[in-house]
Formats: sequence, C-alpha cells, structure tokens
Amino acid sequence: MRKFVIAGVLLLAACSSSGSSNNTTKGTTTSRTQIGYAITGSTVPNKQPFTLEEGFEHDVCGIGVTVKFIPATATSSTADEPVLQGGPISNVQDNVQDHTGDQPLPANAAKLTTGTTVTVFGKQFKVDAIDTKNTNVRLEPLC
Repeated sequence: MRKFVIAGVLLLAACSSSGSSNNTTKGTTTSRTQIGYAITGSTVPNKQPFTLEEGFEHDVCGIGVTVKFIPATATSSTADEPVLQGGPISNVQDNVQDHTGDQPLPANAAKLTTGTTVTVFGKQFKVDAIDTKNTNVRLEPLC
C-alpha cells in the first residue's frame, strides 16, 4: 500500500510540474497534457501484438511461449513450418525439436497458419504473420 501512496505522490508532483503546455506555431494552437501512471509487473496483462523469434521466449497471459520452425515432412530440406509451444514462464519445454509437420504434436504445441487462432497451454493467440526467412511470427494474444 505504501508503494501506491508514494507512486501517487510522485505522479501528482510530476503532473503539476510538467502538467499542460500550450504550443503556438504559425497561428495554430495545440494543447498537450502529460499523463503518467505507475503499474506493477503482473497487474496489467500485455495484450499487444508481438513478434516472436525462434530461440526466444515471450511471457504473456501468464505463460511463456516459444516458436520452433520444423520441416513439414521427413523428406523436407528446410524447416519452414512454425509451431508455437506454451508452458510455464521461463520453463517452456521444446518438445518438437525432433518432429516434422506430418507427425502429431505434443499437447503444449500448435501449428501456426496466418489468420488462424491457436490455443497453447490454455491461452489463445491470433496468428497475424509468419516470416519463414527470418524465422519469426507475429502473434496477438487473446487472453
């Protein structure tokens, strides 16, 4: 509770010192008000779309997610099929490293197709874009 009181006092001080300003340029007046607020780590979920690169974990909706590009079939020469994996934050298991796209996926994984919605580890994500060349995907959390 003390942190919120301190944050509130600092917020009021910041607003009163930098508050509003009016800028006039060539007869045009614009008014700008600076607004600030304090949040703590887990109080506001991050629901913004994000780009997820292979080899990195992104923590969102209370879970961790990773993407892995795997070959579409056993005879494919490239790993160009993206698979989203979910798990506990900082502990997402890579259960698809030896898989191909024509095999069943583990319970914590889902194949990605642009424009679809997938569910991993109980959370849904809309697939906005897939970039096989740079091995990343653009996802929108729906939590």
